[in-house]
Amino acid sequence: ACNCTPEGCREIKKKATNMFEILNDKVVLKKRAAFFRALGNEVRLNLLGLLAVREMCICEIVEAAEGANSTVAHHLRLLTECGLVNSRKEGKFTIFQLNHDLIKKHNVLEESGTCC
Repeated sequence: ACNCTPEGCREIKKKATNMFEILNDKVVLKKRAAFFRALGNEVRLNLLGLLAVREMCICEIVEAAEGANSTVAHHLRLLTECGLVNSRKEGKFTIFQLNHDLIKKHNVLEESGTCC
């Protein structure tokens, strides 16, 4: 049986926010959630793997990923928004490049990653 009281629950929240400063910062929480949401998709993980080989334009990524242009563009946008991928314009092309520092920092593409 649960014997939780409102006071007890408030105390738990207070302890959690003292232990983890991130819980007090809504902006950081939102960014962190977007980061992990971006990693929670097989297509996006595959795109990260392709970009680990070399930087590529969208047409190359679409071909290598064997996906639809709109789908790949959607996934690249999410990866770019959370900082896992960087993009730049070269003439009429957008070139996508892996953020190697962030990928290494979080062991994103390592087989012995922390999650499994």
